Amino acid sequence: MATGLGTPLLAYPGNYFPGLAALTCFMTGTKLTRSLVTGVSPKLGPSNRPTRVTIGGSGFLPGRGRPARGRHQGDSGLVRDGHPLHGVLPATRPGTDNLVMSVADLTVSSLVARDRFTFEAAPRVVALVPDTGPANGSERVTIRGSDFVGKVSVRFGSELGTRIRVLSSSEITVTAPAGSGGVYVTVSAIGGVSNPTTSDKYRYAPA
Repeated sequence: MATGLGTPLLAYPGNYFPGLAALTCFMTGTKLTRSLVTGVSPKLGPSNRPTRVTIGGSGFLPGRGRPARGRHQGDSGLVRDGHPLHGVLPATRPGTDNLVMSVADLTVSSLVARDRFTFEAAPRVVALVPDTGPANGSERVTIRGSDFVGKVSVRFGSELGTRIRVLSSSEITVTAPAGSGGVYVTVSAIGGVSNPTTSDKYRYAPA
């Protein structure tokens, strides 16, 4: 259109100065100067598979936002200022880190304690005390290992243990079910299921 302002060029290779359309967008577009994450739910999840989270905060412009953990980008979701983002975090290495929001590919949120998320590894069993018991079950067994976090269940072979008590992330007690022969004891937690090893072999003594 004959506006007298010249051709509304954007930019092209070799052109150092942006065109009129690019300058107009820059001068009149909505400016995002600050974004902040005020909460993440849930606060922990498995490290070996994607996790869906809800991120609350402020300074989220209408459009698409993207949660990130270091160089790992999550799946983006629609956001509106004052409304939470529902996104998916990718599988990554275990550990606790800050989740930051990159809104409109511009402003990255500041690091605060409320944006921390823990990627939990799968449980690992290193010892059973005792590692033998009667065939009719009822033996109280202490399991030592790591990453016993979240909702925990224990299986002796294919049978579920009962009366589980989580003493810490590295120690639990459980009552063995009835069984026979030798079985592997596996622990399920938020990070996944432990891999069977010689350290978690439980043997039932004959009557």
